[in-house]
Amino acid sequence: MPGSDRSETNSVCAVITVGLMHNLVSWLRFRFPIVGLIVDGTPLVAFKQGEAQTEIIHKMRRADEDLMAAARVKGLKTASQIKYAILERNGAISVIKGE
Repeated sequence: MPGSDRSETNSVCAVITVGLMHNLVSWLRFRFPIVGLIVDGTPLVAFKQGEAQTEIIHKMRRADEDLMAAARVKGLKTASQIKYAILERNGAISVIKGE
């Protein structure tokens, strides 16, 4: 809180305001999906058909090693085994195994 006023009333008001704003944004995301796209973003394909999309990976400030770490969690050892790798809205990487 800015200023030198450190009263309990102002602290409680600040906490309530943050809580109400959180609930408002959550409700808007649920009611209007376009708000979810704006607030959370959209999933991005980082690896497609055996080819890394390095521009997307670097724009999202992720390393190629992050993709391979997610692949190893799925039991894949090489990049050629990956069909798709998707950077999810929550920051996780989903890996889809190739055939």
